[in-house]
Amino acid sequence: SLPYQDGLTLAIELNDFFRPAFLQDTVYGLKVYTDRGLAYATEFSGQTPQRLAIAVKRRSYYRVEVTNESDGFIVGISNPIWLD
Repeated sequence: SLPYQDGLTLAIELNDFFRPAFLQDTVYGLKVYTDRGLAYATEFSGQTPQRLAIAVKRRSYYRVEVTNESDGFIVGISNPIWLD
């Protein structure tokens, strides 16, 4: 956790994939959630690193999910980053 302050940026890098979890010809989702719901979403192939930087708003937490959109299951979930 960390104290909220104006001007914070959430930087995410999704890299060094566990290859058996990522299938060819599959669409994956990178989603950022807060206590107020979905804050950001994008789709990717699972074959290349993903980088994201978004401005932090006054929320209780931010959390990341990686989903297999083609087959409908969750690949990974981050711990929440709590904002005081």
